Amino acid sequence: MKNAISVFVHAVAGLAMLFIISLGAGRFAMAQQEKVLHSFIDNGIDGYYPVTNLGISDNLVGTTSAGGSSGLGTVFRVNTENGDEAVIHNFSGGSDGADPTGALGYYIPDGTYPANYGTTSSGGANNLGTVYLLAIIGSGGAGGGMPPGSKVYEGVKYSFDGKHGANPYGGLSGGPDANLFGTTVYGGAYNMGTVFQFTHKTHRFWEVHVLHNFGNSSTDGFYPYATLIPDAAGNLYGTTPQGGANSFGTVFEMVQKTGGGWAEKVLYSFNSKPDGNTPYASLIFDTSGNLYGTTFYGGTFGYGTVFELMPAGGGSWTETVIHDFDNNGTDGALPFAGLSFDSSGNLYGTTELGGTAGFGTVFELTPAGGGSWTETILHSFANTPDGSDPIGGVSIDTSTGIIYGTTEEGGDYGYGTVYKIMP
Repeated sequence: MKNAISVFVHAVAGLAMLFIISLGAGRFAMAQQEKVLHSFIDNGIDGYYPVTNLGISDNLVGTTSAGGSSGLGTVFRVNTENGDEAVIHNFSGGSDGADPTGALGYYIPDGTYPANYGTTSSGGANNLGTVYLLAIIGSGGAGGGMPPGSKVYEGVKYSFDGKHGANPYGGLSGGPDANLFGTTVYGGAYNMGTVFQFTHKTHRFWEVHVLHNFGNSSTDGFYPYATLIPDAAGNLYGTTPQGGANSFGTVFEMVQKTGGGWAEKVLYSFNSKPDGNTPYASLIFDTSGNLYGTTFYGGTFGYGTVFELMPAGGGSWTETVIHDFDNNGTDGALPFAGLSFDSSGNLYGTTELGGTAGFGTVFELTPAGGGSWTETILHSFANTPDGSDPIGGVSIDTSTGIIYGTTEEGGDYGYGTVYKIMP
């Protein structure tokens, strides 16, 4: 069974599909070389339903929210050339985690060996999710290969208890003082989610501190799904799909206070049309310090947006919608994932639905001058054999320009794919 966020996304996506109308001529997709590297299968060994971005190293590394030997998700790796896939770890529930919806992050906790840290949205001692460590010792980390004699180590470092949060769907991010930071959708003082800090004490011991309990005011956001991102000063930024002054979600900042502690500040509260609303995805900075993200709904046509937030002085920020998805038979619809920049400043992302076949797209946004952007559909998914419902975003190999990603469903067996798009 799919995890809770997947069920929710597909429920609302199904409603949106009822209103798909072809409006005739639209944006023409460029000819791209898309290749499926792996199609997931429900065979009791392979994972399926991948929903996160991929890590790029010697191989691609990702997670599936279901499948594997226990049916509760996996960590997998895929060769970027020939598509060979292997399951690195099978989640088993119970004291182990289950439903790993957060992407793995690379981190070296004490200099002894490289490690990847991630979250599971359920499982653990209280069945409220976990923080886990995964390392492949002797191979250069979990992103590398699996040479003879290498060993996989996976261990739960923390089980959420509700008080410190519950059900983390986003991944972890590094911050000041070698700490890790994340969000939980539920739990905390108001059961509307938390921002937490995961502090490394020794190789075997970590402390978890709640930095913010969402829902503590009428203008605060709540139920955060996204992974946090830090700025150069160590402040953290994220989104909530609900709450805020207009009840359509927020962009927030966690600021380090002088003398210690953290304070949350809502930078922007989304409105209804023509503004975007319901942002699930993580944010990304450009080189000038502007923030970019996506909203699942809203915009002129109601199918979601790409937005930019620019510092406006005095601590305020100005929001601009730079693309409205219109689901016109060519354009995408309902962007759930965040964005990625290439080295030239172009933005890339995915939409869960839309495109020429209605199964989602990979798109590019190119600066066109004067604050405007031009969208190009790089690929429209067709379900079989190339996948459908690309809930995860894309990862870009900056040395080659190749784009990698996953689809949650579709492919040869209907359980998702790993794909690449070559320029």
